[in-house]
Amino acid sequence: MEESREDLKQRGLGLAAISYDSVAVLKFFADRKSIQFPLLSDEESKVIRAFGILNQKVPQTSEFFGIPNPVTYIVDEKGVIQSVTSDEDYRRRYTAGNLIGRTADVANIPAKRVKITRSMSDSVAHGGQRVKLRLEIDLPAKSHVYAPGVQGYIPIDWQLSSNPSFEALPMQYPQSRNLYLAAIKETVPVYEGKLVLEREIIAAQKLADPELRIEGRLRYQVCDDKQCFVPETVPIVWTIKYEPHDTTRAPAELRRKRP
Repeated sequence: MEESREDLKQRGLGLAAISYDSVAVLKFFADRKSIQFPLLSDEESKVIRAFGILNQKVPQTSEFFGIPNPVTYIVDEKGVIQSVTSDEDYRRRYTAGNLIGRTADVANIPAKRVKITRSMSDSVAHGGQRVKLRLEIDLPAKSHVYAPGVQGYIPIDWQLSSNPSFEALPMQYPQSRNLYLAAIKETVPVYEGKLVLEREIIAAQKLADPELRIEGRLRYQVCDDKQCFVPETVPIVWTIKYEPHDTTRAPAELRRKRP
């Protein structure tokens, strides 16, 4: 979050984090990691309970009882919650870049008949973080590509190579439109103009390599009102810097004690 602080500021967003840790523990962490945004102590988990996000899976006899389920709130200047994002598991978390729709490491990909721009939400990731990959595809005027679900034609298809370094989440294609092709008297689902494709990957918890390399390919066939061109398959690579989690704990005398 500290790495995203300036980016958030430029978007008109402030940043604060609430945890059940004591002021002393938070100060130890903030000083060691040079955190420049407020870390708020909810040591008795009153706010956590008020928001209904107490982690009920932690036994009350545990020193960790009182922790929240990880949730990110975006609040407007009047204090009204505009969006809520809940992480399914504290080990699998959305990045700040993913939540705000950031585009990092933008690059043009050589391709025939279309313009392809590749980007991602984050250029740095830790284990378990949920990063969004993005493709922008600009089609020439009066042309289209077929959408998934088309019968008898070649649909656009974005695949990622299998890799134990990350988990690829299922692809959700945007809504297509139905186009009537008078020449063949058929109505087919297509994309026209600018097409934006997004999909998410979750980095493995531990990587030996300091770089997460994501290899994929985009297959498509461009057609205009007169003909369909030869199908193309374009290789695309995303490279994300991998950083291990900080596992340093606060000194024993500052830690929570078992009830």
